[in-house]
Amino acid sequence: MVVAGTTQRRGVGRLLMDSAVRLAEESGCYKVPLLVADEAYVPKRAAFKAATQGFCRYVPSDRF
Repeated sequence: MVVAGTTQRRGVGRLLMDSAVRLAEESGCYKVPLLVADEAYVPKRAAFKAATQGFCRYVPSDRF
């Protein structure tokens, strides 16, 4: 996902990522992988943890 430069720093990327995580949670997924290019920037507030390749965010669930 790339947010156009003219709309960056307005929360658009955050809304898109939050929607993806919400959809995953509603679908019963337990994690959301995020694969990025080496030069990509992922803000810490996005709550993704560095993994072997890319990043991963676990979805809280009481189903497991």
